[in-house]
Amino acid sequence: MSGLLPSVDRVTVTGDLFDTPSADLRASFDEFRRDVEDGTKKRLLVVPGNHDVRMKGNALSRLGRKAEYVTDLDGSPLDVDHDMPTVFFSFNSSETGDFARGAVSLRQRLARAEKHDDEIYRNGQVRDYSNIALVHHHPVNYGAQPTALYERILARLGGAISSSPSRTLMTS
Repeated sequence: MSGLLPSVDRVTVTGDLFDTPSADLRASFDEFRRDVEDGTKKRLLVVPGNHDVRMKGNALSRLGRKAEYVTDLDGSPLDVDHDMPTVFFSFNSSETGDFARGAVSLRQRLARAEKHDDEIYRNGQVRDYSNIALVHHHPVNYGAQPTALYERILARLGGAISSSPSRTLMTS
């Protein structure tokens, strides 16, 4: 892979750096990051996924959440690459939701739009750059019938599994 990296313009990882967060897997990811950044001479773009902050990708409320291994990933909600010229918008769909569900919140979309406006104010050329949104999965909430055994059990006990509708993902 190291021979290929100098010809790659940018590398992004959109979630699921690990299956379940752990110190050993974080150390392996840090080594991967160093290899990519040394080979491309560009910062690796990282968007956390549900498996990076939830045990086996699932959590219920606070139970099963473990975000300490991704809090210092140096992920940026907005990355302006003047060499390409491109703006990368990173959206974390695992901030909300239970089990393996989540969504990109209106708050995130507005925060990215505000940062984009700030970049354009600082450098008007950014207005003409390509805009690329990076999302792991489930950019919008969805309703679903319980399928997994634990979902069916919780549904019978009165735990709601379906999610409420959300606005669609937009970038400016």
